[in-house]
Amino acid sequence: MRKSIQEFLISKSFLPLDDVNWNSFRIMHNQPKDEEEKSKMRKRICDNTSNGNGLYVYENDRGEILYVGKGKPIKSRLLRHYEKLYRETGEAVRNEFFLANQGKLKIYWKELEQEEDRRIVEQMLDFVLKSKFNEWRKRAQMGKRP
Repeated sequence: MRKSIQEFLISKSFLPLDDVNWNSFRIMHNQPKDEEEKSKMRKRICDNTSNGNGLYVYENDRGEILYVGKGKPIKSRLLRHYEKLYRETGEAVRNEFFLANQGKLKIYWKELEQEEDRRIVEQMLDFVLKSKFNEWRKRAQMGKRP
């Protein structure tokens, strides 16, 4: 089934993850040293995304897919993920995951306005791309330290 879903995602230009099908930018996704660094990173995220709704994918510098998500709007969701590096957000598993996966990242994003479409395509992408977050979450649910 994975192959069929992958073929569908290719036919609809959701795959491959590249600069033709997706918007993207690179960042150093690290815990900020001070307010100035925090402000610069927030500005970088805002300057490189839109206020539209859509999907996003975090990829590390080894080409591993860390996280697949959806945002309404994308910009706000990416900012909330960045906040996980410097303050508790009430999402313990995600906080731990983003703290453990700091470094050079490429963030792909693509607008997709309809909520139902976003939810379905997010699940399909996550299934095909096998994000590291899913494994992290499964281990956390079983009580194992990721």
